[in-house]
Amino acid sequence: MALAAFDKWLHTTGTPLAAGLAMSGIMAYAACLKARRLSAHTRFTYIAGLSAFYRYAVRSGLVTVTAQELETTRDEIGTLQRDLSRAIARAPLHARLPKSDDVERVLAVARQLPNEVPDDERKLIALRNRAMIFALATTGARVSELAGMKRDALLPGDKAATVKGKGGKSRVVYFSDEAWGFLNEYLTYRFDEYYSKNAVLQPVFGKTVGENGRPAPLSPRFFQIVVRRVAKQAGVESVLTPHSFRHYVATRFLQKTGDIAMTQDLLGHASPTTTRIYAATDQSAMRKKHREIFNA
Repeated sequence: MALAAFDKWLHTTGTPLAAGLAMSGIMAYAACLKARRLSAHTRFTYIAGLSAFYRYAVRSGLVTVTAQELETTRDEIGTLQRDLSRAIARAPLHARLPKSDDVERVLAVARQLPNEVPDDERKLIALRNRAMIFALATTGARVSELAGMKRDALLPGDKAATVKGKGGKSRVVYFSDEAWGFLNEYLTYRFDEYYSKNAVLQPVFGKTVGENGRPAPLSPRFFQIVVRRVAKQAGVESVLTPHSFRHYVATRFLQKTGDIAMTQDLLGHASPTTTRIYAATDQSAMRKKHREIFNA
């Protein structure tokens, strides 16, 4: 995504690659990102991607620079990244949490994934990716917990699953009706029983076909790739990660219930202090409740 944005800027402005990777070009690109009112987090990601590409371009000979130019440009990029890091740290919490609208746009695209594929193999992948996105967006589970989940952890009667969190502690996470339906559609289509007598021991989310015909487990990194891909399809420019969906679940659940202890249990937080960060994200709701109480 970062390189695609830089490439688009080069073409839009008619800037040659060498000029774009010069210090003046990098500063102009950084100013353009700021003018687009992108968040500091998004700009940091774009500049980090540009930094990696700059190092590659120098090593591979795509651009030719003197030792002095190399040092100066690296220093300037480093300064940009440090400034953006400080801006991210200073940003209020609500500015660092994912926007509900962005998550909803990703979910809207994910719903349609199986309808946009031409063959059975790709349909299985689309069903899996849809189930993954909705599991992230409704359970509040950590990506590592979903990646490590096996089918025997599923609790069909409750539309839930048992996961192992930090410190090996187990808890139950719940799927929405829609998310549970998508998960079952994916697993039914995958038909583990055809490949294995112990289908319940197979990973819930797996690669299309693993060794010996069994689904192979996915890494947390793979979840991140899927999220970024679907977010790009949805036209979401802010940086969404699997953890963004955990924030989304926490914020919605706490806003609806007002119960920090219950939200803490849902997320598997060891300390309520960690959960309380979500209690201060909706100032408008706090103002409304205050007026209801004191202006009655």
